[in-house]
Amino acid sequence: MRCHGCTKARPLGVNSEITAILLTVIGLKNDFLVPKKENGLHGCSLSSCISRAGLYRLLLRVQVESERRGRTMLSGGSSAVPATENGEGNGSPKSHHPRILLVEDIELNRILVRKLLRDLNLQCEEAENGQVAVDLFKQGKQYDLVFMDKEMPVMDGHEATRQLRTLGVQTPIVALTGNNLPSDKESFLAAGVDEFRAKPLTKNELVLLLTQYGLVHSSSQ
Repeated sequence: MRCHGCTKARPLGVNSEITAILLTVIGLKNDFLVPKKENGLHGCSLSSCISRAGLYRLLLRVQVESERRGRTMLSGGSSAVPATENGEGNGSPKSHHPRILLVEDIELNRILVRKLLRDLNLQCEEAENGQVAVDLFKQGKQYDLVFMDKEMPVMDGHEATRQLRTLGVQTPIVALTGNNLPSDKESFLAAGVDEFRAKPLTKNELVLLLTQYGLVHSSSQ
């Protein structure tokens, strides 16, 4: 006898504070449906043959819904604290609270990185394309690290990086892209980035990267 997942969740103690993901092969044209509430449970319908990219999009969407309800699902992993004048790391110790610029056009990706940085008590400013990022520096804004996406409207990451270096900006720039191809890495490095990383970053990867530039010192790995 088959039992409906949402029907069985309530007796098991699952309440509205838990996001339930229903696995199904029925009636799905895409990897997932819009999050909904069924039998008092917040959740999503998920194809049992979901692709990796589809799962990533689903978890980002669930994160958006969780933030709207004042909760979070992105916790755990490495713990770290911002590096101050006594901070540690391979980069120069910071005498102020580190500030990071996230250049990314997709809102869901910004939400993910924003949440990870906030968990580390780091200030994060966002730019939805490369032109906005360049304008921020022209306005005199100062940052300790820049996360740069590749494909963006108005101005892509390659051109934004080139313009920032032409302006004399010495701030470390880390390229974040979903296309982890040798040609992408070569183009970004030629434009002037300091690092090239595939996204999405895990919290552990982010902590290691920030520690490398002296923005946090990790208390555990």
